[in-house]
Amino acid sequence: MKAGFSKVQLNIKEKLQLSGFGDFRSSSNILDGIFSKAIFMEEKKCKVLFLTIDLLFIGKLLSERLKVQIKNLYKIPEDNILISATHTHSAPKTCEQFLDSHSISQNFFNEVIKKSLKVVELAIKNKNFVTAELYETQDFPAINRRLPVPLILKVLPSYFNKKCVNRPNRLTSTDKTCRAIKFIYKNESFFWIINAAAHPTNYNGNYISSDYPYYIEKNLIKYSKKNLCKGSMFLQGWAGNQNCDLIKNIKINLHPVSLIEKIFIKQIFNRSSSKKNLDILGKKIAKSLLKEKKKEIIKLRNFSIKSLNIPLKLSNKSETNLSLRLFNLGNIKILSLNGEIFASYRKKILRLLINDPAYRIFTIGYTDYPVGYIPDNEGLKLGGYETDRSIKYFGLSSRFSSCIEDKLISGFKKILRISNK
Repeated sequence: MKAGFSKVQLNIKEKLQLSGFGDFRSSSNILDGIFSKAIFMEEKKCKVLFLTIDLLFIGKLLSERLKVQIKNLYKIPEDNILISATHTHSAPKTCEQFLDSHSISQNFFNEVIKKSLKVVELAIKNKNFVTAELYETQDFPAINRRLPVPLILKVLPSYFNKKCVNRPNRLTSTDKTCRAIKFIYKNESFFWIINAAAHPTNYNGNYISSDYPYYIEKNLIKYSKKNLCKGSMFLQGWAGNQNCDLIKNIKINLHPVSLIEKIFIKQIFNRSSSKKNLDILGKKIAKSLLKEKKKEIIKLRNFSIKSLNIPLKLSNKSETNLSLRLFNLGNIKILSLNGEIFASYRKKILRLLINDPAYRIFTIGYTDYPVGYIPDNEGLKLGGYETDRSIKYFGLSSRFSSCIEDKLISGFKKILRISNK
């Protein structure tokens, strides 16, 4: 099999709003840069392209334009093109389906198209024969971010109508796994695909940033021998209810509520406007990956790609559609969904694929344009921002109905049966 990797930085020449933390941030200043990255794979006559961009979401118009142009230029079928966002909360907006108050800059939109087409061109030029090794770690710094509000806090105005809050929840299981494919050229240089699940919401300053995925790559390059690492592509996983496990203890201040929060909530997420937290995370993830022994050497062959639309009912009986795709790359299965999927669905997939090692199953979110948060039944029962208050940003007229989990499981089973025919 042949594969090629490339990355190109996106240039921002005007002051733009940064999408993800509300309306208070706008900048043309760069903390660490945002990038478009491509990995091109070719096996016999089958071509597959993965394209990731450091954005909150991609957007339907951007995704469609890129796929059409890539198809016309390089004869790659649209179904064989995976376009996903890393979900950084510190980049300008390109997604018209995300209904915040931000406008889309046509200049930036055109820049994303231009640089993304360029990076695809370079990845194809860089293609060469590779071997592929599989790795897995169990200590990715992720944590559930949906903490049920203690009863004593519900009497306070700021908590009165909330069932859960965005705080570290160590009492609920978290997906801390991280999978990676290392593609190695004959000259021993290499690049990575990395897949794990945690919101990139650690940087909240007024600069443009790709958040922790940039620092994973930075440290992989730094700590790899002989400067052989060309870079990495981070495929954001099913992170709808997970943040990075970067926390700090609540401090008591003059407000009496802080004492109650200190006793009953204890910790908050340690967001910062500096590079320090990001580099700590990136170094931890990179070093954990580099110290692991490879699980196996794999042959990526007999490529097949399947797509399936899953109709999802809302509680008011209206419907929306979720797009599920399966990239079958020999022994590797990559399942993608265009939403903010709760992490528990990965466990449900693994139960369906009980004979496949977990490190061979990659689960990707944030592709194309977002449907919204996709909760499981437990999440719906608890309620909160992801299940209720967020729906206005995705144009949903009500929360999802209680049959959502069954619909997704049915879709998983169907596409996996199709792929095995």
